[in-house]
Amino acid sequence: PFSKVQPTALAAAVGKIKAAQGAVEAWNTETAKIAGMPQLDAKGAPRFGEHWGISREQCQQLLHDLRMDPHWDPKTCMYDFVSEYVKPRTKGSGMGLALLMNRDAPLEVNKMVSHCWAENVE
Repeated sequence: PFSKVQPTALAAAVGKIKAAQGAVEAWNTETAKIAGMPQLDAKGAPRFGEHWGISREQCQQLLHDLRMDPHWDPKTCMYDFVSEYVKPRTKGSGMGLALLMNRDAPLEVNKMVSHCWAENVE
């Protein structure tokens, strides 16, 4: 029963819980700082995630361009797509691919498409 728990053991458990809560709060704060940071568009205006959109036509064009690349493998997974295609194209820009493609007129996001990193891009 709870009444038989030694005060020192209870204090130690409470201390561990508070430390864990502090660690979670710190992690959440740091994550929020990163996730909440804007990217700058071509005019230097800050653009948050709601303006990191890409159109369906741009997605189709990107896939077409990839298929035209002699080094493209239709079995390429998202991990490799990001490291081999996205990062080299966006390096040094301070922008993700969607904002870079639309840097002069950023698109508002109106749909979210999810993916599995281990599955192929196509």
